[in-house]
Amino acid sequence: MSATPTLATIFAAPSPAQFFDEVFGVRCRHVVGAVPPQWTNERAARWHARVDLGPVDAASVDALGVQHQHACAPDAIDERLSTQHTICADVSRDPGLAPLLDELATWVPSASEPPFAKLYASHEQAGFAMHMDAHHVFVLQLRGHKRWTVSDAVVTAPLCGGKLLAGQPVHVWPHEGDPIVGDDGVPLQAPNPADLRVVELAPGDGLYVPPGAWHATAARGESLAISMSPGRAPLLRVVMALLEQELVRRPAWRRDLVRGPAGAGLVAASIRRALDHAVSELRAVVHEVDGVLLQRAWAMTAFARLQAAQLAARGEVRRSSVLVHADPRGFVLVVGDQACHVSFAGGEIELPLVAQRFLVALGAHPRVRADEVLSWDPALDWDGARELLQALVDLGVLAMADAGDRR
Repeated sequence: MSATPTLATIFAAPSPAQFFDEVFGVRCRHVVGAVPPQWTNERAARWHARVDLGPVDAASVDALGVQHQHACAPDAIDERLSTQHTICADVSRDPGLAPLLDELATWVPSASEPPFAKLYASHEQAGFAMHMDAHHVFVLQLRGHKRWTVSDAVVTAPLCGGKLLAGQPVHVWPHEGDPIVGDDGVPLQAPNPADLRVVELAPGDGLYVPPGAWHATAARGESLAISMSPGRAPLLRVVMALLEQELVRRPAWRRDLVRGPAGAGLVAASIRRALDHAVSELRAVVHEVDGVLLQRAWAMTAFARLQAAQLAARGEVRRSSVLVHADPRGFVLVVGDQACHVSFAGGEIELPLVAQRFLVALGAHPRVRADEVLSWDPALDWDGARELLQALVDLGVLAMADAGDRR
């Protein structure tokens, strides 16, 4: 099996910092010939062998430009392809995609949804009608050519996708048919052709499409492509989860608001009292929220889906011991007013503020010899350093590298 390319190598030129500052979530990016042919050949071969396919749909566009999509049995795939359908198959289980999906999970750590991958197969002119997705989409063209008509994001990070219905932009499920409102609060108009551009993907090309970007596709001959998407992790969900975590502890917030058999008239006095009390408590809770608390909430959310590392060795730390981050995704350090909080796949630990300098350096060194940490902080002596390193090994933040480790 060939080496798996990284999405950062394919899409994040000239640098990951530039990609995330200027492209990610904002505009499309087309890259030419960046995917190794051997890797695309392997993915295509798995498709032709019908290996590791999850649920399969068949999509078509009618004469009025309306998209239709239905479940498709695996033995009906070829028949659907021959009748101008596009096959959409979940290929998230393909082991060759696992490193790329893990990479996306590191980019956008989501506690609510995992990254996923889909394969799209179609013949001449088959494709998808104009629509927008609620996910980031990274497309890798495997075979043939596909013409994309795309815009940059016209809605910033929508949480629901959209389509055109009778020429008007509306949401899809779970807000089916609701008008799409732009960032300025004004309902969107249908995309202006002058604001769209045409990109033709050839084998080995990549295309990034942000959430909220209009796009339509059409195959040029036979086309085969894979798209990958990270789960969404909007700020809204972090804040709401934090508030829910605090408010659910309070009995009044768990009680039902009962209307009873009352007829028309004012809101019941009991409900008014409960809501007024809720406003008072909500203000108090929000007043207690600060940046450090939100950082910790995000960090714990980011690692919520990750398994604690399985350590091959938890031996005694010596000066010559070689230590590595137990999880290649590392850890997250949040510095508060009174302590340092370290979130990792095993949970969260709290260390004194004096450990900040050491922890920052540890984050920058995924592999280190134990006695080298003494150079990170003049206040560290070996006994203190060894005790701290041993605790991090025992907890699962660090692992002891064995002779076969090559990280």
